[in-house]
Amino acid sequence: MRPILRAAKDEYATAPEQSARKYGDIATRMEDAGFRGHATVLRERQLEALQAAEARDHAADLAARLAAEALHAGDRHEPRRLAGLLDELARKAEEAELQQAPDPTARTNHPHGR
Repeated sequence: MRPILRAAKDEYATAPEQSARKYGDIATRMEDAGFRGHATVLRERQLEALQAAEARDHAADLAARLAAEALHAGDRHEPRRLAGLLDELARKAEEAELQQAPDPTARTNHPHGR
């Protein structure tokens, strides 16, 4: 598992989506082995890598899952932090969508002169 963890760390800056996938794989192994605390730390790293990759949908899914797990465990602080992150992800997604939308005031060149 150490080589995969090392690769996930190394890939974070250059290939954050691959890094996130590796962190997720290791976290799943840790969960399956009963090491929930270690898995949670790795899920946080996965979440950071997803954000770095601008994979907002996947990041939001993971943040919501982590918030639900924290609530189930009786934690009140972590779900609030993650709710703030979800707000931020939603805002960034909206901004990206607006940047990609065509300008409604721009004139188009219609082939028939309309």
